[in-house]
Amino acid sequence: MNKYQMKSIPAYLKNTSPYVAERFFKARDLVDCHNLKIILDIGCNDGFFLSLLDNEIEKYGIDLLEENMLKYNNIKYTKHDISKGLPYDEASFDVVNSSEVIEHMLDTELFLKECFRVLKPQGKVVISTPNIHY
Repeated sequence: MNKYQMKSIPAYLKNTSPYVAERFFKARDLVDCHNLKIILDIGCNDGFFLSLLDNEIEKYGIDLLEENMLKYNNIKYTKHDISKGLPYDEASFDVVNSSEVIEHMLDTELFLKECFRVLKPQGKVVISTPNIHY
């Protein structure tokens, strides 16, 4: 991670394991593709991950907690309990990203089904989760 990346990291990420912030930047590299027009970030918190992407991309963020939402412009935030499914139509997104969320889900099968349900054909799902060894 370079100095610029470290400087732009919100305080709540700086106070966690350095691997958490590193995963955000690795996920950004994975979702950054030439045909990315619309993305959903599940468990978006304040929208930091989405803020790392180009402004031309249509960005949707969903989270159960809303106290940090609306920090970044050009993100369409939704407050929703994702354990009940996702409130989006089928085949809506080029990319579905979820950083540090799946380990909190009781029904991971439903979570994954919903990720793929809202994904466009040929789309990409990117999921990161902590490793017990780090």
